[in-house]
Amino acid sequence: MPRFSVIVPAYQVQEYLEECLDSVLTQSFDDLELIAVDDCSPDACGDLIDEYAARDPRVRPVHLTENGGLGNARNMGLELARGDYLLFLDSDDTLTPGALQSISDRLKESDSPDVLVFDYARTFWTGEAERNQFRAELHEQGPASFALADRPGLLRVLMVAWNKAYSREFIERQDFAFPSGYYEDTPWTYPVLMSASSISTLDEVCVHYRQRRQGNILSTTSRKHFDLFDQYDRVFAFLDARPELAGWRPVIYRRMIDHFGTVFTRPGRLPKGCRAEFFRRARAHCRKYRTPDAALSRTPARPRGIAARSAAARNAAARAAATAVAKAAVTDETASSTSSPTPATTTGVAQGGPGRPQGTSATDGSAARDTPARGGATDATATTATTATDNAAAGPGATTAFGTAAGAAATTADSTAAGAAARTTPGTAAEDNDALRIAAAGPVVTVGFGAVGTPAAPRIAAPSPRTRLRQALVRLGSHRTYRTLALAQAVRRTVTGRTRAVLRITRSAAMQLHYRIQLRLPVRDNQAVFAAYWGRGYSCNPAALEAKVRELAPHIRTLWLTTPTHAHTVPTGTRRLRPGSAAYWSALARAKYLVNNVNFDHRLAKRPGQVLLQTQHGTPLKSMGLDLQDRPAADMDFEKLLANTDKWDYLLSSNRHSSLVWGKAYPSAYTTLEHGYPRNDVFQTATAGDVARIRESLNIPEGTTAVLYAPTHRDYRRTQRLTLDLERIARSLGPRHVILTRAHYFTNGPLHHASSHSSARIVDVSEHHSIESLCLASDALVTDYSSLMFDYANLDRPIVLHIDDWEAYEAARGTYFDIREFPPGAIARNDDELIDIFRTGHWRGSRSAQLRAAFRARFCPYDDGFAAERVVRRVFLGQTEGLPRFVPLEDRAPAPASGSTAATSVLPAQQDAQTTAHAPAQTPAQATAQATAQAVSDLLPAELR
Repeated sequence: MPRFSVIVPAYQVQEYLEECLDSVLTQSFDDLELIAVDDCSPDACGDLIDEYAARDPRVRPVHLTENGGLGNARNMGLELARGDYLLFLDSDDTLTPGALQSISDRLKESDSPDVLVFDYARTFWTGEAERNQFRAELHEQGPASFALADRPGLLRVLMVAWNKAYSREFIERQDFAFPSGYYEDTPWTYPVLMSASSISTLDEVCVHYRQRRQGNILSTTSRKHFDLFDQYDRVFAFLDARPELAGWRPVIYRRMIDHFGTVFTRPGRLPKGCRAEFFRRARAHCRKYRTPDAALSRTPARPRGIAARSAAARNAAARAAATAVAKAAVTDETASSTSSPTPATTTGVAQGGPGRPQGTSATDGSAARDTPARGGATDATATTATTATDNAAAGPGATTAFGTAAGAAATTADSTAAGAAARTTPGTAAEDNDALRIAAAGPVVTVGFGAVGTPAAPRIAAPSPRTRLRQALVRLGSHRTYRTLALAQAVRRTVTGRTRAVLRITRSAAMQLHYRIQLRLPVRDNQAVFAAYWGRGYSCNPAALEAKVRELAPHIRTLWLTTPTHAHTVPTGTRRLRPGSAAYWSALARAKYLVNNVNFDHRLAKRPGQVLLQTQHGTPLKSMGLDLQDRPAADMDFEKLLANTDKWDYLLSSNRHSSLVWGKAYPSAYTTLEHGYPRNDVFQTATAGDVARIRESLNIPEGTTAVLYAPTHRDYRRTQRLTLDLERIARSLGPRHVILTRAHYFTNGPLHHASSHSSARIVDVSEHHSIESLCLASDALVTDYSSLMFDYANLDRPIVLHIDDWEAYEAARGTYFDIREFPPGAIARNDDELIDIFRTGHWRGSRSAQLRAAFRARFCPYDDGFAAERVVRRVFLGQTEGLPRFVPLEDRAPAPASGSTAATSVLPAQQDAQTTAHAPAQTPAQATAQATAQAVSDLLPAELR
């Protein structure tokens, strides 16, 4: 019997079906069966399924004689499934690599729950991917498995069948099946989640949810959207048949209203002429299933979203729970000393322990469940007794809840005063951000109305005024009012947008007038403006120069241009300037020194007396400037580029290769300073203690090998698709390795969304403000064509290149030399080769050391730790003599790597005899230096020997 049964219905998806099936069959976890159901598809889906079945015995083809819809096809797969767990996958979606392995691991960790909910990401036809916006609800903190009442925030996650794994035993015991018609996931998902006695979550993207350019079937215009009413009839019929689930009626009722509103407002769904009818049907359903919700008016407002789950909120909840336990104990003691309970006192008993004495409570919610009956809606974790005095203090309509968040009983008054003992989590209708907030209190005993022990609704806080108005209009069936308000809102948005555009234009014109006035005022000789990467904070060569200016030229006042997002990275001794502000334009007009690693605003009018230093931000491998004129990846205004170049007075270079490239790519009358890159000074000046402190700040465990993965931008790709399977590499390298992923600043988002399983070994450091600190913290660099390799070589630590698209990259962007012919270390072309390089130790072997030494000799001649001082003395202090002399490579002492993986140059075997022959006249250090120099000479290009 396989571990997983993956059910894939197929209908008119021949262009996507192969990718879908491949994503399942190529999983690293192969204990599965793939049930592919051809729903009488008129295209080639049936033939494709048969071809896969002929090649792979794990594929079980099913051909239906007539089209019955998605629900019917899934039911056919359910009947044939033999796996321990069931997964549904739409035939135009795909499983992510390693998804089944992660799901299997999480199922084991959570002791085989009824349902496992995992994450997904929307993928668009442009190639972009967008992770589920409610992924925070899938956190793996707290008990590994729980009931829905403990984590009702899961209702915020898209209510579909394919983002969950289901125990087949649970599904068969509950006799769940899919209905026919549109929105078939609604009467499946709600009953499944409410009935499951144990649910677990996996904070990892396991499914790529394809967003077709023309949309899915629910985006088509059809009266089939009226099926939504029948689907909610089925949901409420299920609740009516399960009295123990009655507490969820208000939740489902309000989500039903929001779902009606969503369908009504989505353009192109309802045919013309039937919108009023849809509203009338919605009103009838609201009247039919209207659920009294007295708790709504008395529940105080609470923080929404992430704030409700903050550490402060959790602490407040814990304190409230502790207070509740104490009160419960006092109440129990009082109750036990009374010969008979008063009419105002009610008592509930935990389901998990029918023999538990009344008045006792469990302090650990997970332990208190004992062995709950499978299929039960909720597990009570404690018993409670509330006295008449407590009722009076709580006010009318107070409720006593089983404290599921902390396993303790608490009165409503206690919960309100202390921030709620129960966990407060946002709850919302699908695709509606103006959501309801659901506070999980588990099954409750209502005091003052209803029968003793009858489950009541989970506490629901009031929605926003906008959502409340929307729900009211749906309940009342006010079709014309709804459309009128929607039109008014659209007009308001249009007017607001245009007003803001006019204000932006007016402000820009005012700033330019201000700038022109400032240009007529004297230049300030004691002022210097610095910037880097278009306002992305304090970094790179300008940052190193700014620090050195404050040290060597304290009479010069420094200012830094930065966006508010990155303002925190700027030292307190430096004034921050926001781009576009009046102070910004004043500084550009009057500061004597202007320093940047990219260009300033093209409207900058450099005046006599100002000095502009262009530092650049890397040694060029890829074509730059005018050399891009014939390249397809070039997207720039070359006239504007030359106009900006003509403003430069100095251009910084870190090696002769760069100087030659800059001269052709950016021709102008500036002075080239071959002084080295100031940002690399720290590689020579940092100590072992500095390295240890940086690693500690990044939470890199002691004795662990840290690998920095920093690929460059791909001009020829619309999206920066990651070709490395970082999860697989992390598993292969083992727990003694940590991968630090650093995305290029042009990349939108991190390279990898680490799950709870990989977060300890794959750490995203894209937002870290200092790449130099990351280099110091790492023991090796993995990159492709990034200029970071030239800087990292100064550390004399291992470098591995992952190059899988050289031909495409070179054709689109162009390069100045073939990095494969002169690499700084080992080269991998795919995941397997990269893993092998690390497993065999080749990444820090003798051959890699030789390649690195030759690379350093060519590209690191000036980065000796004194570059910033040379530049400051030359540009800011006007000194042309007495600048620090360059330190030879053999005399430098780069910052040491972590003790476990410190890399040292290893001599080639053929050099041993020569070194031994000269031993009597040389010290061991001299012999090593001579042998290394010879090896470097052999590897250098002929023109550099």
